[in-house]
Amino acid sequence: MKLEKRVEEVLERLKPRLEELAEGHVKMIEVDEGRGTVRVKLIGGRLC
Repeated sequence: MKLEKRVEEVLERLKPRLEELAEGHVKMIEVDEGRGTVRVKLIGGRLC
């Protein structure tokens, strides 16, 4: 399975908890399979 698809699945599972903790949601920005990195953006929320 591609890294991007795996990240999407994990973010979907974490969505309710992220909304509760950060009062916002996370959007995937970029996946670099070669480097094994993922960039996400927190929208409309805050992390304490």
